[in-house]
Amino acid sequence: MKTLSRLAPILGRIPLVMATVIFTLISLRFISNPVHAAAATGISFTRPIGITVGRIGFGAFPLGCAIVTALCLISARRLLTGLAFVAIMLGVALLVRILGIAVDHTLAESLRVTVSEMVLLTLSIVGMVAVSARQRLQ
Repeated sequence: MKTLSRLAPILGRIPLVMATVIFTLISLRFISNPVHAAAATGISFTRPIGITVGRIGFGAFPLGCAIVTALCLISARRLLTGLAFVAIMLGVALLVRILGIAVDHTLAESLRVTVSEMVLLTLSIVGMVAVSARQRLQ
């Protein structure tokens, strides 16, 4: 447990860096060109208000998440909060993705992203365990 505690600053920050980068990239893609970004996954906007809603739903919300994870990343006191946030976001996304795979039969198209989400969720949980262990020892 002491080794895990010593690695806590690294294990806690890796998933936060990854989540910050992923959320930022998703948001920038949908804020800058929502029509093209949505079309790449089979989504089409039929009215200008749909484009605005897409910018907000697919761009602004991930950008807000990126800001939260970045703030938690730079604060040692907020590492656990940030990791819990990432774990909750990914856990919910993973559950909804699995539901979508079952209902929409999109396993082949969703497999790469599903595996990536599972890896990042696992890293977040490992980070939470390490940071919690470090906090208990201090």
